[in-house]
Amino acid sequence: MTHYIVRFLFAALVLFQSACSVMAAATGTPDPDLSKLDTGAPRILVESELGPPVEESKIPGGTKALYTYKIGDEPAIGRAFLFLIGDIFTLCLAEYIFFPLEISNSGNAHDMEVVYGADDKARSLRKVSSAPKK
Repeated sequence: MTHYIVRFLFAALVLFQSACSVMAAATGTPDPDLSKLDTGAPRILVESELGPPVEESKIPGGTKALYTYKIGDEPAIGRAFLFLIGDIFTLCLAEYIFFPLEISNSGNAHDMEVVYGADDKARSLRKVSSAPKK
C-alpha cells in the first residue's frame, strides 16, 4: 500500500514541476526597438515598445511616466525544445538544473523615464537605471 502512495507522490511531484524551463524558454518578450524612441515620439509608440508604465504622475504641462522593460528576454524555441528532450529523458529531474539556468538567462531589466507634454508626445526620455537580472 505504501509503495502506491510513494509512486503517486513522485508522479505528482514530476507533473507539478515539469516543463517550467520549457515554458520559460518558449515565452518572453521581444527586445524593444529603442531607436524608434526619441523626443516627439507619441505615447502610443513609446508604449508599443516599452509596454504600459509602471508608475505615472502629473506634472505641470503634462505627465511623467516610468517604464520597466527587459533586454535579452526573447523567446528561444530551440532552447525550449532541448529542455523538453532533457525532461523526457530524465523524467523531469533535469528541471532542477534547467529552470534555474533559464531564470538566470531571463534578461536585464531597465527603467526609462519619459516626460510627456499636454499633446501626449515625449518631451524627454531618460534611462534611469539598469537593474541586475530579474
